[in-house]
Amino acid sequence: MDRTVFLREMSLLADRFGRDMTPEAMGRYFETLRAVLDTSEFEAAARFVFDHDSFWPSPARFVEVARGNPREEAEREWRRLLDSCARGDSGVLLSPDGAAAMRAAGGWNAVAYCGDDYGLARRRREFVSEFVARRDAVARVALPTPRPALLLDVEADS
Repeated sequence: MDRTVFLREMSLLADRFGRDMTPEAMGRYFETLRAVLDTSEFEAAARFVFDHDSFWPSPARFVEVARGNPREEAEREWRRLLDSCARGDSGVLLSPDGAAAMRAAGGWNAVAYCGDDYGLARRRREFVSEFVARRDAVARVALPTPRPALLLDVEADS
């Protein structure tokens, strides 16, 4: 992530939300966000937060804006799966995470031919849990290793 863009956007957000950011806090935000977002993703997320949010954003908020909320995405894909089951269309197109979640819930047949509401609710929980776990695993892999005294040096190269 480009440090100049990061500093510009965070300064605008600090002004908008009336925050004074210490160099240590700014450095922590930078280290966390540069590991998971590129410059254009961060810039777009910062603009959205500036335009729409009412509270100071955590680093996770930038990631959520840039990449979406995994639980909400899981629910959308679950509804897509249920619609395909209602149509008898086993060729439903899901994301790779959705396809893995469908397998974790027993597969298309297990969902389509689930006999009762209790069983379907259990399959939905399995689907959502697997989907969110897969997204969280990707986010965890991308997180930086904590280092002491993270200071943002504008002159340093990234």
